[in-house]
Amino acid sequence: MNSIPYAMTWELLRRAGWILIAATLGATLLFGAIIRSMEPNVIVNSENPEAEFCRSVLIQVLMFVLGSVVIAIQGNPARLYAYPIKTSALVACQLSAAMTIAAILFLASVATLNLQFDLTFPLWGPAMFLAAAVALIQVTAWLTEKSAWLPFAVAVVGAALGLWLQSRFG
Repeated sequence: MNSIPYAMTWELLRRAGWILIAATLGATLLFGAIIRSMEPNVIVNSENPEAEFCRSVLIQVLMFVLGSVVIAIQGNPARLYAYPIKTSALVACQLSAAMTIAAILFLASVATLNLQFDLTFPLWGPAMFLAAAVALIQVTAWLTEKSAWLPFAVAVVGAALGLWLQSRFG
């Protein structure tokens, strides 16, 4: 018999696997088209301040797209309360699956862009950041669920995460 975390991850991938694949391909193709439409040296030339800005914005938007898709496919956690497992284990299973999937999608997308366009976008630092950001945004949304504080709380946490990312990778 499979473990409950394995079953939850399998159910998530089975229910929304095509959505994840389509979102990753769509985001990668979109950003590939954006990069291709620019002058050849705008993104690749790392000494250019405009290139640094373009890179950081592209990375942040890609993180936002992929993180939003991962959070959206998980759905409402209340549907999981029927499982014979403690609430803390439910939260850990759902967050670990979301964090892992978001990091893998980001790594696949950025590695594809790096290979195709001979870019030097960083891989592991932003991927780990995205995993942590998905967890923080999801926990913030759970804590303020069905309250008027939800948009404000998510905006504050998102802004803090964006500022930290910009200070490290921008």
